[in-house]
Amino acid sequence: MVKNTFVPFISLVMLTALLVLGACSSGGGLPTAVATPTTQPTTTPLTAPTGVPTTIPAKTPSPMPTTITSPDAPTINFETTGTIAGIRELLSIDPNGNTEFSTRQTPVTHNTITSQQYADLEAQIRKADFFNLKDNYDMGNVSDDRYYKITVQEGGKAKTVTVAEVGGESITPQPLLDLIKMLVNIQKDVR
Repeated sequence: MVKNTFVPFISLVMLTALLVLGACSSGGGLPTAVATPTTQPTTTPLTAPTGVPTTIPAKTPSPMPTTITSPDAPTINFETTGTIAGIRELLSIDPNGNTEFSTRQTPVTHNTITSQQYADLEAQIRKADFFNLKDNYDMGNVSDDRYYKITVQEGGKAKTVTVAEVGGESITPQPLLDLIKMLVNIQKDVR
């Protein structure tokens, strides 16, 4: 029975001796790990499957700057109503070229026009002398006419002008008709 308890004790003493001898042979202290040379991992170039582009296309810059430098840049609201169908289409354009468009049947959609489109609108507003126009261009002789209502807000002032498509055609100044045509085309593009 003494023999059976003595064997584990001897095993423990021998293990401790081996550890101490190992520590002494490596210059003292705790045993250190054996250093193995490191190599850089090898890389194999990957090839893309046929038809997959191997380069990432550059991000296309936004067509409009995020801010307009002029504090007086106009905000434009364009509303089309009337006809026998009772249409109502709303288009808003902010100074950054961001648009909101909606109809009675569709929810609001958001889009952006180019900086050139916005500059052309701004130039046409000046050409039409918008803030000096009459408020209404309509002879009132068409019962189911289409009406264009343009509101321009700029520099702390606002002006709304309403034009009947048929009833106002002969009395509406050409620069205002040109502005309406531009807004109708933008409306078609941003739907």
